[in-house]
Amino acid sequence: MRLPSAAEIEEYALWQRIPVADAWRDYLVLRIAEATSRDDELRALCVWKGAFVLRFVLGSPRASDDLDA
Repeated sequence: MRLPSAAEIEEYALWQRIPVADAWRDYLVLRIAEATSRDDELRALCVWKGAFVLRFVLGSPRASDDLDA
């Protein structure tokens, strides 16, 4: 997985209508969730919930600074 460029993050921020810092947070949160989901032991323990699901599964503009699992 490659790190997105600053231009890609800025484009995402404009698309989501969020600050660039929040766009970087979204990227990092998604990478953490992806890594957790790829690990067999962790995947068996985690059920994603809260604002994480609202944002990335249901497309809500609501965001959170953490991962609820």
